[in-house]
Amino acid sequence: MADSNSERVGSALSVLAQGLAAFVDRECTRALGPDWPNAVQGAGPVSKTDVQFLLKAMAAFWQQAFEQTLGRMERNYVSELIDARNRWAHQEAFSSDDTYRALDSAERLLQAVNAGEQAAEVARMKHDLQ
Repeated sequence: MADSNSERVGSALSVLAQGLAAFVDRECTRALGPDWPNAVQGAGPVSKTDVQFLLKAMAAFWQQAFEQTLGRMERNYVSELIDARNRWAHQEAFSSDDTYRALDSAERLLQAVNAGEQAAEVARMKHDLQ
């Protein structure tokens, strides 16, 4: 049985968290020090493995930690993925187009942070959707 669009988005968000965790921790620690997780506001509990926490950290500390290594497109992907995560968490419906967009943004962000294994996994999800 094929996964629903919501299940696909949820799976992609889980893979995204795996691929972003080390990158976000490294860049935020470099720019802000080891206590950076406690400075993330409005992301719920501190968890370096939670996709919401990681995306919120990227958005909150973009200039300090990510602007030198990632570009404007990647910042847009972060914003899109925050929206997709919120829609998914609130059990909103995803059309096939919306699902493809979320998967594509996740794949591109993962590629940008050199998380090739996770990017390939999301690419497979995208292929299965088509």
